[in-house]
Amino acid sequence: MKKIIFLFAIVLAATQVDGQDKKFGFGFLINPNLSDNFIYEPNSIAAGVFGNLEKPKWSYSAFIFTDYGRSARSKLRVGLGYSNSGYQTDKIKTNSATPSPLEPEYTKFTWTHHDILIPILYKLRVKESWKNSYLVFGISPLIKVSRRQRLESWYASGEKKGQDAADLSTNFKLFNFNATLGWSYAFKISHACTGFIQPTFDCNILEISRQAIVNRRIYSFGISFGVLVD
Repeated sequence: MKKIIFLFAIVLAATQVDGQDKKFGFGFLINPNLSDNFIYEPNSIAAGVFGNLEKPKWSYSAFIFTDYGRSARSKLRVGLGYSNSGYQTDKIKTNSATPSPLEPEYTKFTWTHHDILIPILYKLRVKESWKNSYLVFGISPLIKVSRRQRLESWYASGEKKGQDAADLSTNFKLFNFNATLGWSYAFKISHACTGFIQPTFDCNILEISRQAIVNRRIYSFGISFGVLVD
């Protein structure tokens, strides 16, 4: 983690070199979103079963960034932050041949992926007349922090229990990449401060497991909110 912060500091410092020629700024972005997964499995029936049980979960990502470039029309954005993504099941009724008050009536699973996020994005004004609108696209490397699984159980007595644990269901990859696509609308807050709103779609380029038979790619869609100081 210290090495990543050090490298990011070098990038920030590099943007200030020859500052008269390169316009640069610093900002912060938060992206509340819904995340889910694409299932990759040779047996389409099994894939359909998982698809019927699983649904999106509320997630988010956030990062600090620097924008730099030689013109107002296009900028390179490099950042460092955190990503929370995953998926969950519906609340499922437990089918037990011999119902017991010690067994839950309903259960629900939630899988959460925690990652370090390093967005490397290009911001482009598609038309000169669209002064405040930009296409944003690029690749965001992900470094695994942890994979967690939460089981929630509901009982006939009205009691609810929750249990959190590491997700050991498969051998997760340490590194992945998100393909990122967004459309940003900017507005002035003050002379030196610009806000923006950005619908954003992210999707894993690689599958999440090294060797799982049922493999997945996590994706998310949300509305990003950010502030840029330049």
